[in-house]
Amino acid sequence: MVDYRLATTGDASAIGAVHVMSWRETYAGLLPRDMLDGLSADRRSAMWAAVLEVPASPIATRVYVAESAGEIIAFGACGGQRDDAMRERGFAGEIGAI
Repeated sequence: MVDYRLATTGDASAIGAVHVMSWRETYAGLLPRDMLDGLSADRRSAMWAAVLEVPASPIATRVYVAESAGEIIAFGACGGQRDDAMRERGFAGEIGAI
């Protein structure tokens, strides 16, 4: 069973680990191995902690996690549209990570 919920600042470490692991699995053979080996779960965790610390607002990034047996197994992030041209075409939001 998988449960979905809004992420909290306490989830940053697990999100960072999943982020790096998913990149290494998804992009193996497509991106240089040195690049993938150089990814840091600690740096990604710090980045996600900074995102999650921003107070909720209509334009803030929202991060959701998927949990199985109490462990974060996936995440996704969405927020307001950052590209002016896309916004002008009617796309008010975007998915930033999945």
